[in-house]
This record gives sequence, C-alpha cells and structure tokens, in this order.
Amino acid sequence: MSWEEVFQFWRDNEGSSENWKNVAKKRGFSTWAEWRLQSYAQPLGCETASWGYYEIAKPAKVIAGFFGGPFRTWVEKYYDNEKTKRISELVKISEIREHQGIQAMKDNFPKENIIICLRHKGNFYVIEGMHRACALALMNEEKDYSIKKIHFAIGESKIENLPIVGQNMLNKNKS
Repeated sequence: MSWEEVFQFWRDNEGSSENWKNVAKKRGFSTWAEWRLQSYAQPLGCETASWGYYEIAKPAKVIAGFFGGPFRTWVEKYYDNEKTKRISELVKISEIREHQGIQAMKDNFPKENIIICLRHKGNFYVIEGMHRACALALMNEEKDYSIKKIHFAIGESKIENLPIVGQNMLNKNKS
C-alpha cells in the first residue's frame, strides 16, 4: 500500500477532530495535515517506508509487545526520558491506566479502526493509535480477548535511527 493511503487512515482517525486541529494551530501550523506531516511523518521517514495492510489476530496480546512511538511528549511524561517503552510497560503507569479516554476505549473498543506502526530494526512502534494500543494492553492484562482481530498499517522503516518527534518544527530551536 502507498504512504498516501496510510496517511488517509491517519486523517480518518483524527484529522477531523477539533481538538487535534487546535493542537496543530497552537504549534504554529495552518492545518492538521501540515503538522502531522512535518512534525511526525517526515522525520520518521514514513514516505519512504514500505507499507502493508495486515489483519492481526489476538491484538491485545500482540500490541502489548510493541513499543510506543518516539514522541517528545510521551518521552517527557511516560518514558522516563528514554526514546520509547513497551506498551505493556506504559499501562503500568497510573496516569495511563486511569486515563478516561483509554478506559472508555477499553470498555467499548472502536469496531472500525486501523493502528499505524513502523517496524524498525525488528521492533514495532505505534505511530498512530497510542491510546487504542494502551486500551488493548490493559485488556490483555485483564485476559479480555474479546477483540478477535483488528487491522494494522505497518511500514518497514528505511531510516537509520528513529528520531524523537513531535516538537514544533517551526520553532524547533525554541524547544
């Protein structure tokens, strides 16, 4: 599949959200797409990744072994200033366990959704769908395997090192 198709999934998941549009504007971008492309997709090499579309059985078990994306906010708040943590480790953090949105997803997981990941040097990193991934990992802890399968867009990364992303690229020298 093409990067454009994958980005359309991302847009479908959050591009119409007023909350995410406001975050983009606060960070100095004119649109949600400009923000996500410049601050996330381009630095992560999404355009050059080889993408595929997969149906994953037992997603609660599978996602627990994936890593969170290398997002600046998550690094600072949840990763103890490391570049990433496994999703199974993240759900041990009380703020994530008790997060209202994650709890709501755990209790009523969205039927139609696609989680977007990059595979880099043998590891899988969630780059879109972190809250859904955490909800699934909590379900795994509770041995709730009611979600039988979900779809993933997974890109094989071609970049040497995954950077920490998410800073305002327009004012990156100020961060």
